[in-house]
Amino acid sequence: MAYLKNLTEYLELTAKRVPDKTAFADETEKLSFSDLLSLGKSIGTAVAAVTERVNAPVAVFTDRSVYPITGFIGALMSGNFYVPVDATMPPERMASIMEELSPAAILYRDCDRETAERFSEIAPLIALDGTLPEGKPELLAGRRAKVLDIDPAYVIYTSGSTG
Repeated sequence: MAYLKNLTEYLELTAKRVPDKTAFADETEKLSFSDLLSLGKSIGTAVAAVTERVNAPVAVFTDRSVYPITGFIGALMSGNFYVPVDATMPPERMASIMEELSPAAILYRDCDRETAERFSEIAPLIALDGTLPEGKPELLAGRRAKVLDIDPAYVIYTSGSTG
């Protein structure tokens, strides 16, 4: 087996090998590996359309659905790294994170639109469950070629407690 540089390469190979196998599921939806790859490419293309930055943070509002996973993959596909952000955290904490983070984009679900819009001055907003562009594999491959295997895939902000 060839040496894989990152998760996106692993996903691409897995989607070829078992395209219809379930990759992720929540209470109402499930995504196959080919679905996840397709959505990841579309989201990655949407991120690339709003920023030229590579190896930059992309904030992803999280919940218990399949959508944050698609956002994580999309951030990676765009040559960036993802930062999970709990959309229900206190507004002051979220504002502090967003100011420090200075994300290249903010990915959210429509149910979190109001929260996301508070940060529209900081970064472009992309709805994970909205209309997304068709994925552009060549564009994404060029961006991902600039990323090293030692670059971050994600950053997690913790509560700061030691519990």
